[in-house]
Amino acid sequence: MAKAIDSKVAAEIEVFGKKAIMEGAQITINYALPSIAISWLTKDGVAEVFMQGEDAISIIDEIPVNVNDKHYILWYIEGARL
Repeated sequence: MAKAIDSKVAAEIEVFGKKAIMEGAQITINYALPSIAISWLTKDGVAEVFMQGEDAISIIDEIPVNVNDKHYILWYIEGARL
């Protein structure tokens, strides 16, 4: 895990992550494998992302200590999709 980030940014990430989950996003993190599986609803149906190994580790290692892991990864993936 990375160091803590600014509390305002952390709060924005938490709000984004909670909203995404409330809207149907699902995320599973397997720290032992490591892998990340995400699915969310889009206007065209369900979108899915799966990462494992170095791809998953690179994201997991960036998670700030003051942000929920799932919320951060959902926020990160949304930024990558834009």
